[in-house]
Amino acid sequence: MRSCTPRTLVVFTIFTSLSGFAQQDRQSNSGFHQESSLHEMAADNILRDSTPASSLSLNLIKAADYGDPTAQTRLGLQYAFGNGVTRDDATAAKWFLRAAATGLPEAQFLLGYMYRTGRGVPRDNERAARWFQSAANKGNPQAQAALASLHIDGVGVPTDYPLAMKLAKSAAKHHVAGGEYNLGSIYKYGLGVAPNFQESVKWYEKAAEHGSLDARVQLGTMYVTGDGVPKNTQEGLRWLMSAAEKGSPEALYDLGYFYDRGGAGNVDLPQAVKYYQLAVDQSFGFAQLNLGNMYELGRGVEKDVEKAFALYKAAAEQGIAIAQENVGTAYEWGLGTQQDYASALRWYQLASEQGDSSAQTKLGILYFKGKGVVADQNQACSLWSKAAGAGETIATQNLQNHCNLQSAAN
Repeated sequence: MRSCTPRTLVVFTIFTSLSGFAQQDRQSNSGFHQESSLHEMAADNILRDSTPASSLSLNLIKAADYGDPTAQTRLGLQYAFGNGVTRDDATAAKWFLRAAATGLPEAQFLLGYMYRTGRGVPRDNERAARWFQSAANKGNPQAQAALASLHIDGVGVPTDYPLAMKLAKSAAKHHVAGGEYNLGSIYKYGLGVAPNFQESVKWYEKAAEHGSLDARVQLGTMYVTGDGVPKNTQEGLRWLMSAAEKGSPEALYDLGYFYDRGGAGNVDLPQAVKYYQLAVDQSFGFAQLNLGNMYELGRGVEKDVEKAFALYKAAAEQGIAIAQENVGTAYEWGLGTQQDYASALRWYQLASEQGDSSAQTKLGILYFKGKGVVADQNQACSLWSKAAGAGETIATQNLQNHCNLQSAAN
């Protein structure tokens, strides 16, 4: 049996921030924000366009009680908005269900929206798809746009780009922003068709004209980054500002990142903090992550590790892997919170399950050292092997220093 001099375990303690605009699209995890779920503005549009009266009408209540589906839908909208009554999504969903059961397509679409978003009912993509399908079959364009979105992402229904294209075109004929937005995304990402940025911009502009804030964000990021269009920073900022002024958290985040990284040639940290904070106020996860990084490093704000931890944790609870890794790091080293190896292990595990190679490396170290868990070198080596395959240098070093030698010794 060969013996060898023990080698040092390579560890690291640094937090991680996004290295690019926080784009969660089908190509990259770095860049401006892009919707991973392609468009649900149709539901928001009909809710805005159908704003009911500011007070409950006794006649409306009586008509709804007697089974008038239109009255039931209007009453559901009042509860969904909280107009004239205390907002109550569960009651809104109840009235939408009663109206939908009669076959009223508008109510079926709204009930599908409630299931899709988990408002007043448990979130259920399959039920949402069934109600959208029923309304779409009756020619409801909002439902057609929503169903197209589901077929693009394969949520609640099989992925079917040709069908999504057909549904989106049908909705777009009625100038429904959701259908137009979906067409813009289909052409941008080449979903079942060859990528066509000219068509993409055309449809995004139509959607933006009809009220889609997400389309404005897409146009803004495309022009700022030169993604498929000639780079035009001022035009991009114009689109982003128009969405931000309407309260879009994605646009607010993107403006924050633009100033954070000096998109116009000069970093403007106060502006970055301003826009990140506005997005954080709407619980936008990537803004929580990047603003947390600014508090951790003292960039544009007074350094505050406790506040950084709170922001990282808020983002981690939304499932953002980088934030989950940062929370694990904070617990492992007692940065901004009390040291807790078991909690560190849990958060590293969550990030590792999403394929975060840095978290896999750190989790491997905890298993190797037996911190927060019974020491398990086989598990450590397995994690380092995954991380090394993704290019993590520290994982590669630990794999070479410990795991290969261990195998040779056996």
